[in-house]
Amino acid sequence: MGPLLSGYVKLSAHLRPMRTGIKQLSNCCGFRLGEMCDDGCHTKPQIPAKGFLLLLLRSERAVPFRSPGVQNVMVPALFVGLVLEPHASEPNTFRRFGVFKHPWGEYSTPEDLTAFPEFADFDVNNFERQEVTII
Repeated sequence: MGPLLSGYVKLSAHLRPMRTGIKQLSNCCGFRLGEMCDDGCHTKPQIPAKGFLLLLLRSERAVPFRSPGVQNVMVPALFVGLVLEPHASEPNTFRRFGVFKHPWGEYSTPEDLTAFPEFADFDVNNFERQEVTII
């Protein structure tokens, strides 16, 4: 088998515009949060948002952080998804730029919400979906 040279996927998902640029931070437990670019751009200084969208794929529950000598610390819940870049000439068509992990929920810190504001007001029981094509 050879490499996949072209193709697309159509899906219905929740999209949010990226408000801050591509960045990577570590939370209190040392987990990486933020965006990771497919081409390794996350290792460079912060990249402006420039029209990127965040496509929500799943959420992960808050869990206790387990480490010797550490008690009563919770790792916040996470939203996980794709960072998409709009295609220049096709409406509702995007190219995958990378992936994201953003903290949310009761164990998020005020600093988390400042660094990752896109889902601060997200209601998991009431949200809109949009049909998109990823090429």
